[in-house]
Amino acid sequence: MSASLLLPWCLLAIVMLIGLLIGRRYEKALQAQQAMARELLNAEQTLQRISQAVESASDAIGIGDMDANSLYHNRAHVGLFGYTVAELNAVTEPATLFADKDTAREIHETIRAGRSWAGETEIKTKDGRRIPAFVRADIIRDVSGHPVGIFGVFTDITERRRIEQSLDTERQRLAITLQSIADGVITVDGRGRVERLNRVAEQLTGWTQNEAESQPLARVFSILEETTRKPRVPVAAEHVDHRAVQPGMDSLLVTRDGRERLIAEKATLLSGAGGGMVVVFRDITEDRRRAEEKERANKLESLGLLAGGIAHDFNNILTVITGHLSLTEVIPDVPPAVDERLRSIEQATWRARGLTQQLLTFAKGGEPSKKTIELPHIIRESVGFATADAPEVVVELAEAADLWPVEADASQLGQVINNIALNAVQAMNRRGSLRIVSRNLVLSDVKGMMNPGARVVHLSLSDTGSGISPENLRKIFDPFYTTKANGTGLGLATVYSIISKHGGKMEVESVVGRGTTFHIYLKASSAEISREASQVPFPRPGQKSAGRVLVMDDENEIREIMSGMLETLGFEPTPAREGWKAIELFVQARDEGRPFDFVVLDLRVTSGLGGAETIKRLKEIDHRVKALVVSGYAEDPAMVNFRLAGFECAIVKPFGLEGLRRAIKPLVA
Repeated sequence: MSASLLLPWCLLAIVMLIGLLIGRRYEKALQAQQAMARELLNAEQTLQRISQAVESASDAIGIGDMDANSLYHNRAHVGLFGYTVAELNAVTEPATLFADKDTAREIHETIRAGRSWAGETEIKTKDGRRIPAFVRADIIRDVSGHPVGIFGVFTDITERRRIEQSLDTERQRLAITLQSIADGVITVDGRGRVERLNRVAEQLTGWTQNEAESQPLARVFSILEETTRKPRVPVAAEHVDHRAVQPGMDSLLVTRDGRERLIAEKATLLSGAGGGMVVVFRDITEDRRRAEEKERANKLESLGLLAGGIAHDFNNILTVITGHLSLTEVIPDVPPAVDERLRSIEQATWRARGLTQQLLTFAKGGEPSKKTIELPHIIRESVGFATADAPEVVVELAEAADLWPVEADASQLGQVINNIALNAVQAMNRRGSLRIVSRNLVLSDVKGMMNPGARVVHLSLSDTGSGISPENLRKIFDPFYTTKANGTGLGLATVYSIISKHGGKMEVESVVGRGTTFHIYLKASSAEISREASQVPFPRPGQKSAGRVLVMDDENEIREIMSGMLETLGFEPTPAREGWKAIELFVQARDEGRPFDFVVLDLRVTSGLGGAETIKRLKEIDHRVKALVVSGYAEDPAMVNFRLAGFECAIVKPFGLEGLRRAIKPLVA
């Protein structure tokens, strides 16, 4: 092809190539323009959505420039403050919207310093109301980071404040309740650590709230099994570990200072993510003591029904024995060997009498013969008897110089002190120290015994013996319970019964290997002291008297032995089996001009008229009649208050010749 033909085709190709290039560039520009349009549209839609969200937000939102001029307020902002948009835009001083001008100034200064501000304050509405609000103020910056405005968010926290106040009130109410209840309460978190103790829990455990907080429960709430005394994982700890546990148990709580308290405990799991529990416990030491005392009293009452009858019959037998033995004393020329045997029998008989007297202490009904007495003499004499055969026992007496007198039966109180001291001597194997302390106390309460302000005489007897184990300590006052090979189990039961009938209280504490202390509390008396009652009776020989005596007893042997003893004393006895016969003989003797000088009446008979009814009828016949009442029931009201029953004197079976002589002395004086 010639050059002239080739040139047009080349020009055409160049033009086409240029057109193609221009078209491609146009297409790219068009695509870019379309993409930009789409981005603008998306941005506009996003901005609309943001605007809609801001406008419909529940929080009040406002925007202003750096000079604090208002630019925008959403509906919630208008509703919260009560101003119209125009009114808000016209606000030139933002502090107008705050109840606290200092807070408004602080917010403005913080923003001007380039920082955000957040906190709780109070805003002020158009109508003057003050509304609590959480406020957050942030800086609005342009793309280059320069501050161009302020973005503020106001959240009405009125309801939250109300809820917080309600919760705070509830917490205070709960705290007051916890501090007021009588039970100990410990709250524990999910890790088994103490969160809170109430006042009672502090008192029972010995730990304060500050000391116990965050401590492991087992350290603060240290408990032992009651029977085995082995350490036990607390109920609460078992719950926290999700192991099975008895819902309520009686345990021994070991306090911070090492003392022990008997408690009842329960634990309740707390629901929720944090878990934890509440441990509730109370001191049941006093409840247990009262329950044991009630059980013991029931045992004594049941035993008394049996003991009274047995001891009465046994005393009748002993009266016959002691009567015959005492009569042998007046038999002349008794061989020394025989006399020695007789005296041994007599001693054994008096020991048997002591046993029956202990049995009769339990008999239902009857009160001790109380008089106002001083204790020091009884204490010294009773302890002296108990330690007479134990020279290696050191006795230490600590008596208050002005010890108050008490209303008591001197003989029974002496028996109490003698029994306790004798037990102490035996517990120390006749070697050790026995300390007896007596003092005056004015207490508001002694284990529930006294009224507020009561005056009390406190007597404590402490030995250095082997001590008593906890399991035996709870039983020592039970009738017939003894750990001694030759013991009867009546000594301490008698002691307990006597103190109870005196309106007093007894306590005992003991540590194995260290000794035992008995505490006796007796009500003090302000009455005049009976010097006679303060002296322990001591028999003295007397002279025989003459006269006629009417003797009434339903036991043939008793009538015979009493008649024999009266004859030995120089009297002329006339026997009668029961009261009606005695009245008949009394009237007959009076009518014959040979009246009886006095009468001896058995208090209780199996059939016929007893001594109490008989003396009433005899007094109706002759008010000058003098009478001695005889009975094996030492605590019968007619024996305790024999004068009120119409008798001049009384004697308890069994008795011997000298005892009878002393008893009738007021009748022949």
